[in-house]
Amino acid sequence: MQFNSSKVKKKIELQKIIVYIAIVVAFLVFSITLGDAGFLTVNNQINILRQMTTIGIMSFGMTFVIGCDEIDLTVGPNIATSGLVAAIVMRAGGHWTLAVIAALATGTLIGLVNGLILVFTGLPSFLITIGTLTILNGVSMELANSNSIPIYDRTFTQIFGNGKVFGIPVMILWCLLIMAIAYILLRKLPFGSRVLAVGGNKQAAKYTGINVSRIKVAVMVLSGVMSAFAGVLYCARLQAANYVYGSGAEMNVIASVVLGGTLMSGGVASISGTFVGAWLMAMISNGTVIAGMTASQQNIVSGIVVIAATALGSISAKNKQG
Repeated sequence: MQFNSSKVKKKIELQKIIVYIAIVVAFLVFSITLGDAGFLTVNNQINILRQMTTIGIMSFGMTFVIGCDEIDLTVGPNIATSGLVAAIVMRAGGHWTLAVIAALATGTLIGLVNGLILVFTGLPSFLITIGTLTILNGVSMELANSNSIPIYDRTFTQIFGNGKVFGIPVMILWCLLIMAIAYILLRKLPFGSRVLAVGGNKQAAKYTGINVSRIKVAVMVLSGVMSAFAGVLYCARLQAANYVYGSGAEMNVIASVVLGGTLMSGGVASISGTFVGAWLMAMISNGTVIAGMTASQQNIVSGIVVIAATALGSISAKNKQG
């Protein structure tokens, strides 16, 4: 029994470091094959980091959700809906700070609705968030009237999208700040240990006095807020809001989290691993573009990575249970 426990522990440790090995391998492969095409330039490496910021921020929130043994498929449409709310506020003459608050409130509401349905119905979060995903897609289309809403507030776009601080794009700085907050929540505060306790064993968590329902609602709200903030950055960078923004992002987010060492069955999570997982996904996307792959070919590659990531998570979860 002790041998099996040690074996499982080693496999979980392997999943924690595999993303670091994967990103080094991916970087070397792209450097060798695409070095002359511009992959190795400083501008391109900065562009990769900037591309991963929105996925990264959503993934930090998803890390808590999956670590709690739940799932949130609304992260993609949350970007569109929250971004549209911010754009509508500014179009109506509201200050950009009010627009950001409105966007974050929208994300909070989305997460709260998901969480409350989850704890009061007992339905799987997968099914619940499929439903709310579909609703949000319709809501965002109604808000946008199937069109883009331009954003003309230069202060907003500079602070959250296209500005730089000492030559570093603000989007990267925002991502690092959110990562630091997520790390503190997960590793330095009781909240993180409670999330992982619930994800590891709900019944045992109840016996230790943890309010499981409250933790589940909290992780859903956290995911909603972080996705909404990612929507703010997304719209600020593109200087517009659109109902298609964030479409399909949930798959890349889940892949980033699982590749980063968070178990699909909950109980184990890593914020730094999630960051590297999102970086890896952005690097693969960037490399396929430079390689001249068509959009359909890029989707195939991304799909393979998602399957590999979820398969890894599933295998690790079985090992944990075994």
